[in-house]
Amino acid sequence: MGKSIDTLITVLDSEKLITEMSAIEQPYCAEGIADDSRVSGEGYIFICKGAGFREEYLNAALDAGACMYISERKYTDRVPYIIVNDIRRAMAAVGRWFYGDPGDSLTKIGVTGTKGKTSCVSILSDIMRSAGIETAEFTTHNIRIGEDTYESALTTPEPLELQRYFREAVDDGMNAVAMEISSQAMKMKRVYHERYRVGVFLNIERDHISPSEHADMDEYLECKVAMFRQCDTVIINRDTAMFDRIIAAVPEGTKVILFGQRSYETFLPDAVIRNVQMDRGGLSFDISYKGSTVDIHTNLIGRFNVENIAAAVISAMELGVDTDVIRNAVRNIFIPGRLNMLEVCGRHVIIDYAHNHLSYDRLYRTVRSIYPDSRMTVMVGAVGSKAFGRRREAGQVANVYADRVVITEQDSAGESAGKIAMEIARYVRKPYKIVPRREIAIRQILDGSEPGDVIVLTGKGDEKTLRTGQNTIRQYAGDLAIVRMWQKSAERICG
Repeated sequence: MGKSIDTLITVLDSEKLITEMSAIEQPYCAEGIADDSRVSGEGYIFICKGAGFREEYLNAALDAGACMYISERKYTDRVPYIIVNDIRRAMAAVGRWFYGDPGDSLTKIGVTGTKGKTSCVSILSDIMRSAGIETAEFTTHNIRIGEDTYESALTTPEPLELQRYFREAVDDGMNAVAMEISSQAMKMKRVYHERYRVGVFLNIERDHISPSEHADMDEYLECKVAMFRQCDTVIINRDTAMFDRIIAAVPEGTKVILFGQRSYETFLPDAVIRNVQMDRGGLSFDISYKGSTVDIHTNLIGRFNVENIAAAVISAMELGVDTDVIRNAVRNIFIPGRLNMLEVCGRHVIIDYAHNHLSYDRLYRTVRSIYPDSRMTVMVGAVGSKAFGRRREAGQVANVYADRVVITEQDSAGESAGKIAMEIARYVRKPYKIVPRREIAIRQILDGSEPGDVIVLTGKGDEKTLRTGQNTIRQYAGDLAIVRMWQKSAERICG
């Protein structure tokens, strides 16, 4: 049974989005919605969106049976159309309409920040599930709904996909969803009209500044804090850079919870973190909040994880989760691709998604604190066609900590992997080698290593694909699988 387009017109009209529409001479029901002609079908509404949109996409969707299109301009009279003044807002509204506003049935927690979003969401989801709260988990790498896991295309899904996942979560009996909210998601209105019970702001550092992302830091920050307007409660890291501007962006009437490790004269943290200790076995610290102290012991390492864990813990407490449940839930946490440590034939191999200045520095500093005297080789790369400053950061931060550097591919997209590697190499002052193929780079690092060496593989974490062209994705075994394969071969040779 399709959805009546009459009700869609009412929704769009209430949002003052419609500027023109064709006459509709008979009752229309939509059997589906799509913004990609390759998945459009009979009875679908097709949405024409994107700076690179071409009319041929619409024609392909109509040939596949689409019965209507929505656009910011008129293309054809072949089928009824609705012209809107903001296609991004319209797409979000269409998604909510078609799937029945599913997000309204979920307790939603949104997490933003330059770094730590995935870890915080994963930790919070584990805590909530331990408390018996069925929680979906939307991260940069995976969408997890009950027993089902899907690979993510974006940190925050596009509106039609997001609403489809919300609907699946509700239909599968989920009570809540913890999700990353990127600055691009706010800029592109992917979560338009969604209300969040809790919003978490972890940190901000210069990143995502490029022609295809944000023009400058002001725009980047503005998009980050825009999330606050859609939150009932915001939990903010008091220790973050640009705090004064961040706190000033919180709307009047929104509940604010600050957490932090330092002392301040104003805006004192509501939740105070003390007694942080770390060794190879993990982290320990205390969180004093609401008149009580929660002692945290976890297998996760890296002092930067203190803020990720603290934000997740405070969010869970705000949602009513018992502190004993929280303590037990955080003891043993595994986040695929995030500071995963392996012992491989006497070598210490660390796999992490680190890909910008802040994450490189945190990762390398943590590894050096654990293995201060070991020879350290780091493998770096950079994405193509955006965030160009990361190429400089990859080389400059490696200079501070590494003994050797190997430069390889990392989602080169529309650029040559070799060209990106040469740009990174301009900033490397340590002995380095360029190996364009990632699988080969990892094997060569391991082949040239010795027991006691530390090997840090950055940039891909747990990902199983590599973007090697604008629309080309190569299946990839993954850093961990390649290390494991080398380990098996080495064990056969050396016993």
